[in-house]
Amino acid sequence: MHILLTGATGYVGGVLLPELERRGHRVRCLARRPHKLAGTPFRLR
Repeated sequence: MHILLTGATGYVGGVLLPELERRGHRVRCLARRPHKLAGTPFRLR
């Protein structure tokens, strides 16, 4: 499943993102501050 996750750097997005990817979903993230995702194990595309 392809999922658009808005608010990826917030609390809920931070919990959902790894869980969705663990379950094998393809996730595209939208964040006001994408640089906050730079330190995560998820790559920016």
